[in-house]
Amino acid sequence: MQTVEFNERLTNIFKSLQLDFLLDQLKTVIHGTPINLPNSSVRNGFAGLVFNTKANLQALSTDLQNKEIISALGLEKVFESKPLGEMITAVNSSNDTNAIRSNSHYYHIFAELYIALDNLKRFEETVNKFLIVPKISVDNKEESALEFEIIDVGRGITMDRFEAVLKSIHSLHDTMARALEINGRLAIAFLDSGSNSIVSIKSDGRIIDALRKLVTEVWDRIRFGKYDTLERKLEAAEAGLKFVQFVDEKEKVGALNPATAAQLKHQAVSEVIGLFGNGTSLREIQTQTTLDNRSLLLDKFDVKLIEAGSTAEKTEPQKGTKSVL
Repeated sequence: MQTVEFNERLTNIFKSLQLDFLLDQLKTVIHGTPINLPNSSVRNGFAGLVFNTKANLQALSTDLQNKEIISALGLEKVFESKPLGEMITAVNSSNDTNAIRSNSHYYHIFAELYIALDNLKRFEETVNKFLIVPKISVDNKEESALEFEIIDVGRGITMDRFEAVLKSIHSLHDTMARALEINGRLAIAFLDSGSNSIVSIKSDGRIIDALRKLVTEVWDRIRFGKYDTLERKLEAAEAGLKFVQFVDEKEKVGALNPATAAQLKHQAVSEVIGLFGNGTSLREIQTQTTLDNRSLLLDKFDVKLIEAGSTAEKTEPQKGTKSVL
């Protein structure tokens, strides 16, 4: 599992468990000015909060990787049913929080849960501060970062495929920069590996934004179609692309000559298709939960054959076929 993925899962787990809200409720009970419990937000909401937390913990555990994280953090023990039930009883039967604090058993179970959750919160903040923020930071406010994910089909990512992916990303960046007439400095923000690998790049925000939109648009055009040849994929991908329209408009007003315009359009579309052919796309596309884009990518472009050493689809039209640009 990648560091970035681990942090995202960790954040999602704590968010689903309503960690911050639970800490606030527990703090109200055992610290600060005593409050009367009848008709209070604590009495009205604590039981429901606990039940929701337990239900969310069970739902999260249906995912194997989430379950492993939950187990490693010992969350099943933190949210054991017996002490949680006793806490609900204490809140519902006590007149005020002083009554809970003066009961050594009740105070102990509330304080124990508070300390455990506070430690989990500090762990999340530490992971983010020392492992995540240094990765995703950019040098200045004009820069942006973009993450690409390379799918590992189980045999590791070969150096040839990794090199091809980097070349495609570099070419796409330079194509966007030329079309936009911006001198952007392309750099690696970070590399991360796990079940798949992440390549994060950074450059001028306008180039990154154009690159993100291009890859997303091309994927939206080909992901559901049955295109069995590279030429058909290129034709489907090019149709109506905003980048193609942008280049056409620059050619129309004389800002680009026809040869340069055709080259930019061809490079943009063919390099994106080349990325897909090497099992690579934007991580934000791959991690969408409404659609299994990883499986779709593997279905459209046979990455397993690439890793096995078979000849991959080329990003240039084959001999005897005409260019679509």
